[in-house]
Amino acid sequence: MVAALALALTFLQPPAPAAAGTATQFAAASGRVQCAGLTCRYYFSQARTAKMKTTLDAREWTASAALQIICFRIPHKVVAGACVLAFSWVYDRARAELVNAYEMGGCLVVQARVSLRRSVTFASAPPSDSRCF
Repeated sequence: MVAALALALTFLQPPAPAAAGTATQFAAASGRVQCAGLTCRYYFSQARTAKMKTTLDAREWTASAALQIICFRIPHKVVAGACVLAFSWVYDRARAELVNAYEMGGCLVVQARVSLRRSVTFASAPPSDSRCF
């Protein structure tokens, strides 16, 4: 309940302004954020999705490496924070969706929403999805 309230308050705040060029350039190059209501989704680019998969293959898919490569790379603070908090519970799902996205040439999607259950989910978007570039 407390976590849901904290996420709700965070969602209602506008995103922090990006540091001069760096976070904005990273976000533009590696993904897109889509927020509506109390849900935000971060779509990693096709190139970033492929890079994450090959990097994790080289690091033998440890949970700590995956956490750094997936959650810490999201420039949107709400989605990144929710991802970090929930990652230990959904690591296997994140791994499966990253592999699925890579195999179809699509994008990994991290969704954070204010909810009492499943507040963070991972999915894969096909390359035909307009938010997957």
